[in-house]
Amino acid sequence: MSSAVPTPVVLEQKLRDHGAFLGDARTVTWLRIAGLHHILRWLQEAPGDTWQERWDAHHQHADAWKMFVEQFPPQRRGKDSRGALCNALTSLFCLRLLRPTYGWFIANPKLQLINALRRGPEKDDLERLLHVAKAHGMGHSSAESALAKLVRIMLCTGKRMPELQVQDFYDYRAFLTTFPRNPTTALGVYAAQNILHALGILSEPAPDLHVRPGRRSVNELVTSCGIKNK
Repeated sequence: MSSAVPTPVVLEQKLRDHGAFLGDARTVTWLRIAGLHHILRWLQEAPGDTWQERWDAHHQHADAWKMFVEQFPPQRRGKDSRGALCNALTSLFCLRLLRPTYGWFIANPKLQLINALRRGPEKDDLERLLHVAKAHGMGHSSAESALAKLVRIMLCTGKRMPELQVQDFYDYRAFLTTFPRNPTTALGVYAAQNILHALGILSEPAPDLHVRPGRRSVNELVTSCGIKNK
């Protein structure tokens, strides 16, 4: 493995620091570190020069993570190995030490990533997003849906909120077209893009929701034809 790749010792310290920032109890941090070492041993079984390459190699099978976790017994007598694994993976994702794919989220919808990010160093950015959503008249459930989709885009691209680009939203919507259409999911992605445009992070808002891919919206057609309001 390349010298530029963080060693297990370095990763362990990063997760300890993350736990300290979150204000976690020592027992929670201990479980997180135990989960980390289980994950690293699993990743070392796969080919690759980086942890990410090994993660991707394992996930040639869509249910790889689920199958790995199920090797451990459910919570029993105060021991929660599965919880430790999920705790460690949450930190690895939040710290951008591993990147999931959008397909991974479809297969593993229960990981509590939104709450983890809202407690971490990015909490101010995410709270600012919710504040702007409310200021623009967006209801609580719609704002939370937009936040959930934004978190997926951030974690799958490995970017922080200020680093996101319009293309990242197009890529996510393109992925969603490969699954049965879920109107709520689509609306959340469009809303997230519009909020980031309002924040000045993105250069353009979401396209007209009712325009099919590859076609132009009414506003675009009017502009291209040189039609002006009188």
